[in-house]
Amino acid sequence: MAVAIPDSAKGEQVILLVAGEIDLAELNSKVLKSDINPLMLPKQYLAVEAIANLV
Repeated sequence: MAVAIPDSAKGEQVILLVAGEIDLAELNSKVLKSDINPLMLPKQYLAVEAIANLV
């Protein structure tokens, strides 16, 4: 799940919350190789136990 938090330099920064068994370095490598607009790239990856399903 991607969230935006305030950033004093750019207004906001994208943080990617990741649940489950995953190698964050490998995920970062895949994201950097993707066609995602550089402004949308996560600045941080945070491993969490679970992500709430609010639907």
